[in-house]
Parts: sequence; structure tokens; C-alpha cells
Amino acid sequence: MLWDIFQSSPSFFDLNYNPVFFYRISLQEKEKDWLDIIPLEHESNGRGGSGEISWNRLGAQLHTSTRLGIGAHDPVFHFNFKAWFPFDYTDQNKDLPRYRGIWQTELGITNFLGNTPAFNDLVLRFYPGGKSYLDPLKGGQELTLRFQASSFSFLPLFVAQLFHGYGESLQSYKLNRWEMRGGIGF
Repeated sequence: MLWDIFQSSPSFFDLNYNPVFFYRISLQEKEKDWLDIIPLEHESNGRGGSGEISWNRLGAQLHTSTRLGIGAHDPVFHFNFKAWFPFDYTDQNKDLPRYRGIWQTELGITNFLGNTPAFNDLVLRFYPGGKSYLDPLKGGQELTLRFQASSFSFLPLFVAQLFHGYGESLQSYKLNRWEMRGGIGF
């Protein structure tokens, strides 16, 4: 959800819904390495009618991680690759894969600041776009820093994010943008 608080009448700019049905397979008996088979993922702005922007996808997602040390608070490197086949678009967004592609990759590191703050991670996410849906320079790139100041898990995460490219949200997926934001996450 994107909320532009600097507008004269602040309202949510974009609020998307993204339910996913999947089956998870653990790899090599490791809890942190898995493959998701995704028979249905839906993404929509939930507006209905002529304001509806939505698509459905089927695909797979591979996740693996490696601890960069032997201690419980040592950094952990994460790799995530997701590929999909899009289908069932609304008339307003038949060109969505041109801006959001057919795959995405995430590279991340958790606890790179140690255990102070209690939780911290840095994630680079990128996806392709363009006429072939595969050009990594025609999609989007996003860098996210998250941290939690206390070890109480019910406290929110503080989030700082930098985005460049297309497809940042369904509402503005055709716009090439540079965006910087901060907020909280639950």
C-alpha cells in the first residue's frame, strides 16, 4: 500500500491485493531452502469495473539461504528467484508483463549490522520488462532496508526504500520513476 502523506488531501495512492496459493517443498531437509509451486497468484487493485487493474499468474519460486559464519547472530545471505506465466488480464492492463516481466530475483542479507538493532536486513529486488518481457533494464529495481529496534516481535519494522523503473504499483505500472520512501511495516 502506498500512502502519499504530502498531498493536500492525503489518501492511499495505491492499495493492492496479492493472494497466493502455493505448495512448499523443503529442499535438502533444510528449513531455509525451499521451492514453492504456485498454481495461482492473483494481483489486483480491488477496484472492480473500469478501474480494475489485475492479473493472474502461475509459477514457481526458489529460495535458499546461507549463514555467513557459525554464530546465531552472524549475517545470513538470501537468494530468491521467482518465475511465472501470466494470464487473465483485465482490458486495462494487457501490457503489464512488458513492465513487470515474467521473473524476479531477490538478493538479501539479514543481521548485517549484528544483533543491534534486534532485526535488520537489506534486500535488492529486480525484475525485467520490455517487449520480450526479459530485459532487466526495462523493468524495476528496488532496494529495501528494514530494522526492528527491539526484540519484541509485535513491534513494527522501520522501512527505508529506494525504487527505480517501471511497475512499482499497479496504479502507475507504465511510469518510469525514481522513488524514495520511509515507513513502518507490520
